[in-house]
Amino acid sequence: MACDVERVVEGRPTRPATLHMTLAFLGERQEEEVRLALAVGAWIQVPRFELVLDRIDRWPNGIVWMGCSKAPWELGALAHALATGLEDAGFRVAEPPFFPHVTLMRRSRGRLEGLATEPIVWSVAGFALMESQRLQSGAQYRELQVWPLT
Repeated sequence: MACDVERVVEGRPTRPATLHMTLAFLGERQEEEVRLALAVGAWIQVPRFELVLDRIDRWPNGIVWMGCSKAPWELGALAHALATGLEDAGFRVAEPPFFPHVTLMRRSRGRLEGLATEPIVWSVAGFALMESQRLQSGAQYRELQVWPLT
């Protein structure tokens, strides 16, 4: 990682295998609803794009996250198309509204001020529907479907 946040801030780091950006959180769903969400994902057409993660911050609940100073329009279009499609299909998309970030650490303590980071350029070529399972070791994700961006 371009920023060694673990050396500066105490907390529970996110395992590298579980780093992700949530576009829409659906919660626990029945099999029929999962099939419907898969159908929604299949019709979304957004161009590929590059996302520059260049900002680290923390929310009052202790979550340290990395985000972008300026989100590309394609990311907004992807999140909007997904939320609109899901709502049209009868899903209630969880609040708060989409905020592009990757969670780096939970239950953090320590100062973030002055923490420098090199930007991370993320070439976004697709998006996925993931299933989450809570285990004692933390969340584990299983890919249900990946859709390429155009």
